[in-house]
Amino acid sequence: MLVRLTVADFGADPEIGVIEWTGGYLDAETAIVVVYGEDEDAGGPWWRHHRVDTRTGEVQGDLGIATIDENDLQPLGDGTYVITDTDGTLRRM
Repeated sequence: MLVRLTVADFGADPEIGVIEWTGGYLDAETAIVVVYGEDEDAGGPWWRHHRVDTRTGEVQGDLGIATIDENDLQPLGDGTYVITDTDGTLRRM
């Protein structure tokens, strides 16, 4: 094991957040990690897609995108990813 990250490393409350099984590799040096949680006080489920440096484990920040759900981002490994647009069309970003 090179690094171990927890929900708290992404700025989320470990009591309500988990690291989702979704995500993948944006490119050879960057992984996409999805943090998901449910907070009834805040209005239900939430999720964020974060970039992580695969060489150091450094969390590089939130991608800053909105997706229809926590699973709706497919990294393609070449620095781009596919999400579903608001009209249902797949969009490569």
